[in-house]
Amino acid sequence: MDLDMVFNELSYPLPGANSETAKIMISNLVRTLRTARSLGVNLVLRSRDGLRRVRPVADVAYTVGTWMKNDADREQRLFLLRLDDKVPTSAAIQDEEARNLLASHEFSYQGEPARSLGVAQVLDSLAISFEGRCRFDSAVLEVTMLNRRNDENSVQPVNHAVRPDHLDQHRDWIAKRAVTDGREMWVKRQELFPNLLFCDSVDRTLRNVKRGEAVAGHIVRRLHELDQVAKAWTEGPFDHGSLPCRASPESISTMNDPTLRKQREFRCPDGLTRTFEWHLKLAPHAWRIHYIAERNQMRVTVGYVGPHLPTATT
Repeated sequence: MDLDMVFNELSYPLPGANSETAKIMISNLVRTLRTARSLGVNLVLRSRDGLRRVRPVADVAYTVGTWMKNDADREQRLFLLRLDDKVPTSAAIQDEEARNLLASHEFSYQGEPARSLGVAQVLDSLAISFEGRCRFDSAVLEVTMLNRRNDENSVQPVNHAVRPDHLDQHRDWIAKRAVTDGREMWVKRQELFPNLLFCDSVDRTLRNVKRGEAVAGHIVRRLHELDQVAKAWTEGPFDHGSLPCRASPESISTMNDPTLRKQREFRCPDGLTRTFEWHLKLAPHAWRIHYIAERNQMRVTVGYVGPHLPTATT
């Protein structure tokens, strides 16, 4: 699963600043890009305007290209020359589902249109911003997605960095995103998600996830989040509400239907068949992760990863 970077156009231009501020902003940006690359992120930056044409500050005609020509040192210049700057942010997306999601949704951040952050969310990529605006000084941004087809809103996290220290919070995620496809995810499941058990049924759907499919990154993200909550679970009932994304049980009407209930029963590693009622949504994809948390064993088992199972209302 290719992990690209996406440049947040809302982080520029900065008003009321001079060329010296612009130089500092660009230098800090390059430091963050280089750190991300050293951790394993692809040397690809998706941007709305093309990085070299970007003016960091509003009142000065000083671009990243100007900085490269006049103020960058040799290593900084070579790094940016090697950077694959894809313009616009949605250019050359091979995954058809991702293209359809971008076409059918509008994205905003704190009420302002945020197309690039939307691309980062759909592709599960790393968003990058200039330093200078306090509202972007966070390792995670929450982006609002509006589905034009049914007017439904959802708020989704986007991993993000303004400074190299933000990337420290993403090291595990970046490492796990390095797996190339669903089959590799399955083979390395114990290494990637050591606090989770998996039913063999998961393999049957994961093996169909090919390299480059946007849903693959979202599977890794949700399993990583579930793995971290499972790791912290040492006593009492499992806290489904502590998961970053919303976890929910199936409706009573769905579970009372024998056929639908049967579709949520999976054979566990201990040989017993259990019902997996709780699930996570892989928004914006119509996929689910069904899991069970057993208090007597203090363990979390994943029974299903795949397209939304039929319910009493669908």
